[in-house]
Amino acid sequence: MKQKWSYEKVDLLLVAPRTQNNGSLRQSLNDLDFREIRTGFDLNDIHHALQTRAPDLLITDCQLPCGDVYGLILDIRAHKVGTNPFMAIMVTTWKPSVELVHEGVDSGADDLIGCSNVPAATSSPASLALMASCGSGRGGGPEITEAPRRGSNIPAWHGQ
Repeated sequence: MKQKWSYEKVDLLLVAPRTQNNGSLRQSLNDLDFREIRTGFDLNDIHHALQTRAPDLLITDCQLPCGDVYGLILDIRAHKVGTNPFMAIMVTTWKPSVELVHEGVDSGADDLIGCSNVPAATSSPASLALMASCGSGRGGGPEITEAPRRGSNIPAWHGQ
């Protein structure tokens, strides 16, 4: 018997300073049966949520007012902030660049999405369930190879 994925009880925090675009993303998430969707506008909203009731999934813009998103993700992953260092974190950006992708991968973000692709990226329940991370090579993302210019084993992103 095939089981249907259900996201009704997933506590999602959507944080983006550009509120005019949150409506379409929120509707896409509602269509996927997400019901517990909280919203925020800056880094202070993420800090507040982590102190009061940490979300299961955080979707945030990489450039928020009031601080460094990637620094906060590093702190979450190091268990310095919040109660769950393994929470799923998706980072969005309006201006993707190689540097932003490197920062996202280095911080421990699970997924990096260009904002023009957000509805498409969330249209498949499997994409959210699997949280195919940049650098994992598990599906549909950019080609990841070793970065010779860095002299380390940190993966590099080669845009398409």
